[in-house]
Amino acid sequence: MERKPLDGYPTFARFIAKDPDAAIYRKFESLSARNLLYQQSQLNDLERQLDELDSKDATEKALDINNEAGERVAREWQHFAHDDNDRAKLRRQVQERIKRHIKEYHLVALAPVDTDRLNVFLKSYVGWLFQIEQTGDPQNRMYYFPEGRIQLLGTIISVLLSSLILIGAIVFLLLASKRSIELQVGVIVIFTFLFAAVVGLLTNARRAEIFGSSAA
Repeated sequence: MERKPLDGYPTFARFIAKDPDAAIYRKFESLSARNLLYQQSQLNDLERQLDELDSKDATEKALDINNEAGERVAREWQHFAHDDNDRAKLRRQVQERIKRHIKEYHLVALAPVDTDRLNVFLKSYVGWLFQIEQTGDPQNRMYYFPEGRIQLLGTIISVLLSSLILIGAIVFLLLASKRSIELQVGVIVIFTFLFAAVVGLLTNARRAEIFGSSAA
């Protein structure tokens, strides 16, 4: 006989397991962002330490100071991994910390952002149209624009352009239906080229997708 689970987390966990739609959890976006910033700062500091070690070796070489150990460590893995001088040991310690922190840093799942050419263009040249003031301090004004608005505008422009090209092709073909076959073929060529150009230049479509959409 199966025992009834304790009320609380056990019963709630069973309920979620039975209904995937109930699996709703907090994303802790603020905490995730702060943790990512801390990790970024740690990596910046470790990068600075590594650069300082490289700078010391480069300075000694420029001053003709005998630093064969440093040069060997910079060029050969065996010396980097096994030399027992203080600087080599320090390099290994710094590199181990970098390896550990950068692994955690790269495991952070960032939200995918639509960065096609049209959106990049809109953000670069008309992003100010959607700016929202982040702080009310007149001495320290900070503005940002929501990414979603740029994506929405990009989608609207893409739909309008593709629709206009397709509708234009149909209209011009109807007008040229009683004309020469050369004119009809020319209309098809021009509008096919325009459609392919819009898809290729304003989106991140791959070549196969451009070929497919143009053929359709």
